Amino acid sequence: MKRAHIAFFISIILLAACAPPSTPTPSSAPIATSVPATQAPLDLAGPAMTVGASYLYADGSLLVAVPAGAFQMGKQGGIDNPEHQVNLSDFWIYRNKVTNTQYAYCVAMGQCTPPALADDPGYNDPLHGADPIAGVDYDQASAYCGFVHARLPTEAEWEKAARGPDANIYPWGSAAPSCDLLNYESCVGNTTPVNKYPKGMSYYQAFDMEGNAFEWVSDWYDPNYYSVSPADDPQGPAKGDGHVNRSSAFNSGTDQTQAFNRFHSDPITQRNNLGFRCVVTDPTYFAPFCEYPPTYGTDGVGGPSDGTQVECTAPSITQDPTCKGNAPVTSVTFGEGNYSISDPTACKQDSTYAWTCTKNAALQDCRDTTVTVTGKPQCPGLYDYDPVTGKCELKGVPPPGQCLPGYSAGTLTLHRGPIILTNNTPSPTSSSPAQCCTYQPSGPVLTTDSGNEVRTLSPLPSCAPGTTFTGGQCVGTLDCYECTTASVNLNSCQSGGTCNLSARICAKFGGVCQYGGTFNAANCSCSCSRG
Repeated sequence: MKRAHIAFFISIILLAACAPPSTPTPSSAPIATSVPATQAPLDLAGPAMTVGASYLYADGSLLVAVPAGAFQMGKQGGIDNPEHQVNLSDFWIYRNKVTNTQYAYCVAMGQCTPPALADDPGYNDPLHGADPIAGVDYDQASAYCGFVHARLPTEAEWEKAARGPDANIYPWGSAAPSCDLLNYESCVGNTTPVNKYPKGMSYYQAFDMEGNAFEWVSDWYDPNYYSVSPADDPQGPAKGDGHVNRSSAFNSGTDQTQAFNRFHSDPITQRNNLGFRCVVTDPTYFAPFCEYPPTYGTDGVGGPSDGTQVECTAPSITQDPTCKGNAPVTSVTFGEGNYSISDPTACKQDSTYAWTCTKNAALQDCRDTTVTVTGKPQCPGLYDYDPVTGKCELKGVPPPGQCLPGYSAGTLTLHRGPIILTNNTPSPTSSSPAQCCTYQPSGPVLTTDSGNEVRTLSPLPSCAPGTTFTGGQCVGTLDCYECTTASVNLNSCQSGGTCNLSARICAKFGGVCQYGGTFNAANCSCSCSRG
């Protein structure tokens, strides 16, 4: 058994917002590696561009390869999407839609602006950190991809990644949609983790190409573009009626889930079912992570489960109602964890886990978990598991590359528990690239307007989208994000019987019920014993 503290963030209003630079720059920290310099350098100059190839990227996403070649785009007899042949160059595409947690990292680094929270209530909810980001317009989606030295896919690239070279009707083939293949219609009714439907992955092993959330692509929408588009690497029209959206969403009907469908929205549109993923042309632009957490319960990068067993503890909230004078009072004690109270004016904090409430309030307690690991530790392709350190270590010394803002050259040290993200954007003070990158937050803590809450995240990117950081490892489940809710319901404290004096004395002593008084926890009242 391993006790693993999982911290939950309670609420967030991220304050940083600025335009992203054209390319991220490394920090000025000295270069160090986590492996002996005598090992042979890794050949990272060109990962294999073959079907099934994948590559761990700087924001924790897994890139999947889409080799160059022709495919049939569109639909036979389509009105705005007539079938035609397209030839595309090599490209790498995110296996998953960008998640709430990934996007929050970009916001915390000052390179993205927050989503419309009304359209993405899960953005502040730890239970939905692995759900696709929503409530972002075209420019916000483009900004995130620029932050990670990537771009939005063209419409042709998106469709090839979704349909494969054989013009599949759906990403998974020709079988009719069902709730085990994608999140659509009434299956769930909300967004779900981006790796929840491995059975619905595409020919190139991309997840969620249909369902969960629509996706922005780079093309302007023109209903007649297919009839005039070039055969090689079409980039879309120079202008049009909004930008194209592809995929489908958790609330889409069956008729919207065919992978050749085209949709479009005004570029300023923000919806609760519209997100994005990125395309990368140079996967080795960034240096790899110096170390990587071992992953249990998946293939090491958020894929199918390997049968790891996870045991969760139950949160707890205890209440001790008393009388203070003629006013009802409840002492509330939370277990060790993070907690929230619906009305901050209702309760006064006495100590770390104890509050005194004088008004009705709703309480929530999110607690530790116990993780039982029965599977084998998995590591991404560039790493081997070291049983001594308990981490995934680089197989060799990689060629130099860049580091994302918030990272620096050096040896990655994983922290137990959460790391508070900060509003720091490192200055481009060094042109020296790094051979591996470590996450080192610094600067002011991001707080809410009230000044008493912060947003915390796992040291990102430590875990693949759809997995959970448990203090030193990644676990392929979200089942242990456990919260318990309770309500404080205070009635009036009334003296009872004919012995008002002893009832008042009873109340004065906090409900101890001395002098024959009896404390009634049901209505927070002190009454006299009659004899």
